[in-house]
Amino acid sequence: MSTHTEHSLRTLLRNHDVLDHSWCHYPNAKTVADLLGEIQRGESTITVEMGRLIRTVRTIGLNIHYEHLDGRWQSLVEARRVYADGHTEQRTLSTSIGEKITSGESTGHTATRAIKEELGIDFSFTEKNYTILPMAVSEGKSASYPGLTTRYCIIRVEIIFDASQYRPNGYTEVKDGRTTYFEWVDFTL
Repeated sequence: MSTHTEHSLRTLLRNHDVLDHSWCHYPNAKTVADLLGEIQRGESTITVEMGRLIRTVRTIGLNIHYEHLDGRWQSLVEARRVYADGHTEQRTLSTSIGEKITSGESTGHTATRAIKEELGIDFSFTEKNYTILPMAVSEGKSASYPGLTTRYCIIRVEIIFDASQYRPNGYTEVKDGRTTYFEWVDFTL
């Protein structure tokens, strides 16, 4: 559990030249309170490594597929997000769904939770419906917290839905003033 307060976290950021007061100038930026919440929920950690402030986020990337009876395959993609104010965002994601792994949470639990929260589907792992790939680690600048280097530790999971989980018209998630639409697209193996 983090011992940070909003004040101590802001001080830590500023001591490492991460200027949170400029975050309001970035459209996708969050606040110090948001970062503190992430840390307190165990979704991310903040460390100092060789003088650099690093935010580490463990995530799961789910690639969800469906095989039709005729052998045709489809993959689920996030088609768009529509916000309460009417503007639309189209993101190009490398996976169907991404979700932060909280402290102490297993890959399977995170995947099951993500599928339930984002698609409204109850999913259970069996021997044949998933494959967990090795973790990939990358570092970069965060769009959520400009100026803060973020290390992404991503576990990818390939999932195959069965007919009871497949909705041909896709799925919709309504959360935090936005509606996210997921659609199926054809692909070949």
